[in-house]
Amino acid sequence: MFASKADGPVDLHYGPGTVDLHTATNVILEVNGKKGQELPVLSFDIHYVIKRSGSRLAWTMVLDNRKSLTASPRPEPFYSVSFTTDAKGRNMADKVRHEVPGKDDQDLGEAVLSDIALPLEKVAVGDPSILLSANMLKSKDVEIILPESSPAYIYDGVKEINGRECYTFSYESKATVRQNGEEYPGSMRISTVFSKQMLPVSGANELTMNGPMENMVTKLVGSAREITAQDKAAAEEKSMSDLRTALKRAPLQQVTEPMAFRYVPASVRLKAESTLLVGKKGETGVNLPFLAYVMRIDTAEEAERMAWDVDVSALKLLGKPVKLKHALGFAFSTDEQGRDIRDFRDNTDLKVLTVADIQSDFIIPEGAYKSGDVCMPVKMKGKSGGTQYDFPEGQGFVFEGVKQVGSMRVGVFKADIDHFTARTVKTGAVRHGSLYIVRYYDLATMMPLWYDGRVVLDMENSTLTTFAGMTRIMN
Repeated sequence: MFASKADGPVDLHYGPGTVDLHTATNVILEVNGKKGQELPVLSFDIHYVIKRSGSRLAWTMVLDNRKSLTASPRPEPFYSVSFTTDAKGRNMADKVRHEVPGKDDQDLGEAVLSDIALPLEKVAVGDPSILLSANMLKSKDVEIILPESSPAYIYDGVKEINGRECYTFSYESKATVRQNGEEYPGSMRISTVFSKQMLPVSGANELTMNGPMENMVTKLVGSAREITAQDKAAAEEKSMSDLRTALKRAPLQQVTEPMAFRYVPASVRLKAESTLLVGKKGETGVNLPFLAYVMRIDTAEEAERMAWDVDVSALKLLGKPVKLKHALGFAFSTDEQGRDIRDFRDNTDLKVLTVADIQSDFIIPEGAYKSGDVCMPVKMKGKSGGTQYDFPEGQGFVFEGVKQVGSMRVGVFKADIDHFTARTVKTGAVRHGSLYIVRYYDLATMMPLWYDGRVVLDMENSTLTTFAGMTRIMN
């Protein structure tokens, strides 16, 4: 994995960039030479964004996704700060700590901040370089005492890692560990890797302490690694799968007193996918991936109406990515039920979405309903403008009831129509079909959590089945 590059003195400085980092610390106990199980102590994620601001750099840093032995996992941010520095990460100014849902009761954010200053002079291979943070060496319970008065990482040189040139650093020394007023002999080893913009890529460290019991060796093993696009995609897929599973398993509560529904300003991301299944009647066909995309929805109150800003990205057609110069964007306003659409704008001028599509996708029940009531029609038009769909009178989405999923109250709406007709406008040809669609909404905002459904259409000698789903990306 490592290939050395020509090494000479380098001038370390920060540059603009973005990185997401996952950090973890585990403990290993060895008694009488026998290694015990590795136990997780603490992990969290760090998100860095650095931009140029005149001659300085503007930083934003957020910590979230904390897990520990002593508390339940907390995915929400627990530390968020912005500030400016010079290119060496020094002369910090304009520091603002932002309000976040979580609490940084271990001062992890300040500990990370204290580690960003770079040496003023150039460093050569083998030279001491970045100082070890004093905050890293001390916590509420433990203090690590190293032999040097100003311990620093040794610069190891430029290495190529996964096709990218990076700076590598390391530190190794004996140590004294002071814990609960007692001192124990130990050692410390650290290795860390940065990009050419000095953004962290990976790291590993190990603190060994002889004690606190006789014949016991305690090891704190830490790691840091960049969260890749593949990691993010896998995490999103898991969060969506977990959401669908939770929605399925939660018991349905009947609603006997009619309730009303309205949009409340919110911001969500959703992943939509649809596949086609074409086969002869009575035979199993082949699934064909048709369309997939990610949709971002931002809504806000505006003069007693709802202002919508929607964009579509990560578009795939027939399983292949569609290259777009920028996201497909749409804006419009509605009433509180997603009706009375005004000021519709296709920001890309591609005219791939119409007002009829908006009505189909974002309309919610108007009025008050209890379980069992038909509350809104099924709309299928716009995207299939050449076909007129006719549904039986009085059938549509039925309000099934409410589910409690964690802290969310979720409304469940189901359309189960065993027969409808589809007439081709130009030829007058009539087809017959059926559909089954379930929609789950977060009742606090009426933003979608999960849509799932299928539409079956009889052709001359075959059937065309469209499977479609949309799931909230919970992070």
